[in-house]
Amino acid sequence: MAFLPPFLHRMAAMVASASCLALLAVAPSAGWAQAGNPFLGQWVVTWEGKARMQQADLQITDSGGSWKTFASQKNAPCVGREVAVRHDAVGEQEMRLTLLFSEALQGCKDSQLTLVRHPDGRVTGQNQSSGDRELTLVRK
Repeated sequence: MAFLPPFLHRMAAMVASASCLALLAVAPSAGWAQAGNPFLGQWVVTWEGKARMQQADLQITDSGGSWKTFASQKNAPCVGREVAVRHDAVGEQEMRLTLLFSEALQGCKDSQLTLVRHPDGRVTGQNQSSGDRELTLVRK
């Protein structure tokens, strides 16, 4: 570089400065996206049913989501339907949701869930509508 004219040294310094500024401008937005709602995404939810283990798919989006239990029961028409999910409270470590069964079929009752993110990264939950039944969530 000692043999380059001085204006090329200045130009290289300007390009390097501009590159650093561009990187700094992008970095905060990338961090903000990662710091969003940690519960967003697709989950497999399992819990101990009356006779056997039960499973559901839970999708949590920015604006709500969906829930669908895999089992269907002839005497329980509300089970096995895909229902909308409403966010009731969102925090970094806890999220409260309502499963809107009443909107899927007249006569069905909504269910309230509380999800908790543990320090080790596990996510568990409770279904307050089913006697605080313990839920296990695994990200798809």
